[in-house]
This record gives sequence, structure tokens and C-alpha cells, in this order.
Amino acid sequence: MRRTNDFLFMILLPTSRKKINSEKNFSLFFYLAFILFFQSVQLGAQNSLVALHRDPALLKKEFPYNIRLIDSADKIFNSAEVFKKSDKPLVIVYWLTTCGPCRYELDNFKKKFTTWQTEQSFALVAISEDFEANRANYIKRVELEKFPFPTFHDFDREFPNVLEGELNGMPQIFIYNKKGEIVFHKRGLLVGDENALLALVKEAAKK
Repeated sequence: MRRTNDFLFMILLPTSRKKINSEKNFSLFFYLAFILFFQSVQLGAQNSLVALHRDPALLKKEFPYNIRLIDSADKIFNSAEVFKKSDKPLVIVYWLTTCGPCRYELDNFKKKFTTWQTEQSFALVAISEDFEANRANYIKRVELEKFPFPTFHDFDREFPNVLEGELNGMPQIFIYNKKGEIVFHKRGLLVGDENALLALVKEAAKK
């Protein structure tokens, strides 16, 4: 971002010193100035996100928790509204952009999700546990993949403080029934695990 801005300044500065005599020069100047302004606004929005670093004692350890979630557009939500109880099961997938098995699992969920919904209605939410410094990678991945289910960034990395095992080892899956109870938990990945998910969800729907 900084290199891009420096490059634009090198173009704009000499241009601004010259008398703008033609519509062409004016259009170029205006276009470059707009790009510089837009990138500055984007950079400011990203820098405005500050990790909360809350005392773990203040975190609600029961579903649906009270943790801040941020989507790829920097819109802020609370887990209590995202995970609100309903009459259908909820699957939460925790992942990292640096995790190969996570990529494999999410790719398979992306391919199968629509078909799964024809057999059993359920909610699926993918939550990135990437560190603050990797937020740009999270945004890039989400915008590229266009997942058919909602994805969020646990920007403050608070879920490890409320879930058993502190989310050591990725990916991890938690399945909740309509009462908000955890009925299944899995850590890590074996090829073919995704094929068992639908049966587990159907079972959760009965509880």
C-alpha cells in the first residue's frame, strides 16, 4: 500500500506543478488523485481495528458466547447474534489461512454445502483464528473463495479462551443442537471426514 502511494505521489507532484491546459491532463490528475484518496481511506479503515485484549474472566463461556466477530468488509458482529438459537443444528468450523488441512476441508464444504441443504437444513459458520497480522490474508481468501456460508474473523482471538482445549490444532469442528449444546467436536482432519458431516448433523437435529 505504501509503495503504491509513493508511486502515485511521484506522478501527481510533477503533474500538479504544470499548468493543466487540457481535458486529458485534468482527467489523469483527477483519476490518480481519486485512487490515492480511496486507498488512504481503505488503509485507515484497516488501521482502525484494534484488538480488545479483554480479561478472559469477562468472556461468557456458554453458547452463544459474547465474542466480537468481524467479516471481510470490516463489519462487526457479536457471536450472540450470529449463533442465535434456532430450530436447526449449527456447525462451526475454526480455521487458519496458514493451515493446509483447513483449506482442504473448507473447499470440500464449499462444494457440498448446497447439496447438503437439500437433505438437512442446518447453519454453517466458518471462523478464522488468524492473528491480527494475517487479517489481509483472511480477507483475500474469503473474497476469492466466495463461500456459500458466512465467514468471520475472531480478530481478538477469544474463542480459545472459552472453548475446551483452547483450539489447539486446526481445523476444528463443533456441532450444536437446537438447544445450543455441543453434540460433536472434532480436531484435525482425515481425508473423507467431510463425508460423515451430514450424518452427524442429521443426528444433531434429533436432539
